[in-house]
Amino acid sequence: MKRILVALCGVFLSTSLASAAVYLDGMAAYTDAGDAETMIGFGAGVGFQASDNINIFIRGLKHSKTEDADTADETEYGHDMILGVFEYAYTFPTVPFRWITSAGLGMSKTGVEQKSTLTELDETGIAFGIWTGFLWMATQHISPYIQAGYHHSMYVKDFEGENIGGYQVLFGVRFTLFDRNRSIDSDY
Repeated sequence: MKRILVALCGVFLSTSLASAAVYLDGMAAYTDAGDAETMIGFGAGVGFQASDNINIFIRGLKHSKTEDADTADETEYGHDMILGVFEYAYTFPTVPFRWITSAGLGMSKTGVEQKSTLTELDETGIAFGIWTGFLWMATQHISPYIQAGYHHSMYVKDFEGENIGGYQVLFGVRFTLFDRNRSIDSDY
């Protein structure tokens, strides 16, 4: 999974460096994974500007949670996602904000391990998500953002018939590595 992410990042970076802005995102996520519990996660993304209002990203998130730690009933939950994300960014003309709406499709891996019953469920499947929110262009190269949305994962073995999905809130910072967020002489 890590090799796929590194290879895709290399492809995106090599094709986009000549003509477009390149972005690096760091994010935290509060994710409701349905039957796999609500978890906190962290992740990163890399992307490029395909046109004035369209960005394309590869985004990875890793979530985990432990219930009843250090007891006989300890349960560990995990939910990882790697998605290709298509983002539309509307720039407001007189303020340094963008309304960003994203849709992603990719893969997820969910795991539940119960120590008391020695049960371990672990499966990789298909995932999708949609989000919307605001991005603040704080400087020419740094932009914090918040997005809220819905994600869902589909499985065919261990989690077949289970609801692995729900709301998701992303808090992130976008670094513009090449090009810039706005002109020095912009009105805001």
